[in-house]
Amino acid sequence: MWPNWKQRAEEILQYADLFEHEGYLGTARCMRYLTTQMGEKKPAAHLEEDLEKARRVFRSEFSEGGPSYAQVIKFVEPIVNFHVSRPSHEQRKFEEIFQDWLFLDFVREPLSVEDLHMIPLETIRGRMLKAKASAALFDGWDKHVRNAIAHCRFFYDTATGIMTFEDRNLKTREKWPAQSFSVEQFDELYRKLDNPWHVISHLIFMMRVIDLVMRSNVSEAGNLSPFGLAVQ
Repeated sequence: MWPNWKQRAEEILQYADLFEHEGYLGTARCMRYLTTQMGEKKPAAHLEEDLEKARRVFRSEFSEGGPSYAQVIKFVEPIVNFHVSRPSHEQRKFEEIFQDWLFLDFVREPLSVEDLHMIPLETIRGRMLKAKASAALFDGWDKHVRNAIAHCRFFYDTATGIMTFEDRNLKTREKWPAQSFSVEQFDELYRKLDNPWHVISHLIFMMRVIDLVMRSNVSEAGNLSPFGLAVQ
């Protein structure tokens, strides 16, 4: 076991706390168990099995959100694994990973992140679906709800607990039917919209845990928070 295994274990426990806070209780338990196994100097092969179990448990817990959750992680995980597991001299910033994921892997068209920001989401969605990307990546996105939020045309009824969103075009005077959600329904809309990034970030967290357990040379082992910030 690595001489600095205690520092590595301390960082892994931070990830365990994060996953537990977000409701991934089984994944958190797996991570805490890993730290005890490290302390007992278990062989690498044994630890590999424990790491794979942690990944399986996270996959299962995330998928409990529903069919679209399962589809998102099934689609995203192989892509993240491919990019993040490249040799360090080939790894790129997350923005470049996203750029490759969105255009080179599926649309087969190189495009800068700056240009990407100028493309309407409807266009991105259409091109990705045409390239056989999972439709679940866009669950939770509603153009009219987005417009209502952007133009402050929404309100919350404290008596009923209902949020109502109205979208209208001031130039053409076109108006779309208002959409209403309970707080719980709106929260689910947000979660589905956030799922692709949520999965990517948490799989990257899992990769960091794998490095802390298995790699002999890990940058800043024990000195980083789950978000890459130096521990004070």
